[in-house]
Amino acid sequence: MALAGCTNGGNAPPTPTATPAATASPTPTPSPAPEPPSPPVRPEAMATPNADGATAASRYFMELYTYSRLTGDPSLLVELSSSECSTCSAIVDQVSATRDEGKTSEGYAVSVHEATPTELVSGESFTVELRLTEGAGTTRDRAGVVVSETAAAERILRFGLRWNGGWTVEALGVETTG
Repeated sequence: MALAGCTNGGNAPPTPTATPAATASPTPTPSPAPEPPSPPVRPEAMATPNADGATAASRYFMELYTYSRLTGDPSLLVELSSSECSTCSAIVDQVSATRDEGKTSEGYAVSVHEATPTELVSGESFTVELRLTEGAGTTRDRAGVVVSETAAAERILRFGLRWNGGWTVEALGVETTG
């Protein structure tokens, strides 16, 4: 019994096979950091001491809330908030602490579904109830590791606002629904 093998029959020298040329892989370039959002535009209706102005101020506050969370800059919230508003101060402190710890946030978009203003003192004092959805949010540390995630939530916010040549949030109550 003979063993069969692979030979060229001894007649011709073996033909070399072509080795594919190595191709250089492009070096990945890191994605540029997303452009920070621009500050929200102050609504023209905020120039009036009436229910429409109070509603516009409440909605603007919520736009500033999202802006502050995304940029780490609560200065515009501070301008709109009374030093007596403990919820406002807590939000500012949270934004500042996140920034000071080198963390970043994304998400937290707010969608207002309903606004109900009530005039308490003519041209001076109002309450506004906002029914809204706060979108999901994520906070990351300096290394980009997720340190907290927040699910979307339905909320009712109750603003106490005062007009004194401009709007100030004097009080803010937050209730999570559903």
